[in-house]
Amino acid sequence: MVADTIIYHPTVLKLLRFLDSSPKREKSFRLVAYLSRFLAYYLQRRGFSHELIKKFTDLKLHATFIRKGLRFLKPLNHLQAASQAYDNKLMDRVLLLLTVVRNLGYAGYLTLDTVTFFKMLGIVDKKKYSQVPIWLARCWLVGLAAGVVHSLRTYSINTAKLAHTEEKDAGAALEHKTFHRQTEVGMGFVGYVYMP
Repeated sequence: MVADTIIYHPTVLKLLRFLDSSPKREKSFRLVAYLSRFLAYYLQRRGFSHELIKKFTDLKLHATFIRKGLRFLKPLNHLQAASQAYDNKLMDRVLLLLTVVRNLGYAGYLTLDTVTFFKMLGIVDKKKYSQVPIWLARCWLVGLAAGVVHSLRTYSINTAKLAHTEEKDAGAALEHKTFHRQTEVGMGFVGYVYMP
């Protein structure tokens, strides 16, 4: 397929490996954005000057802008993960479907987030694509819901495996105990028979 050719192309794989180095930086900028949002709110409630509050609000906007830039080609990671999950024929069918849906939801979210980034840059007119935030939230919700259902399905599968293993262990312990009893009885009998 054409999608597999693109997703598994060596150049794309190298690009994705390079882009995987940015999540820690992106999370650091998220922390800065959240802290600056909190400090702006706190300073406003305490009655500090508007200039100081504006500095923290601007810091939050700049950190958000940089985060969106760091996530520019991030949808490719999720498209590759969805393709790899779809190609995995050994996985449980429900888990496979949920993995594909989750990664496609996140890819849609990050793609629409890129449109928002282009709006912030001024490449796309800010009045265009007014439905982007709504669809962005929907894609994010689909990804989250699929992730939760995936986790619940994985939990139920692992619980069933554990119960089956415990049944086997109980059966094996009983079998082991009976074997030892039979061996002890047999050895006692053999010892009794062959004793001079």
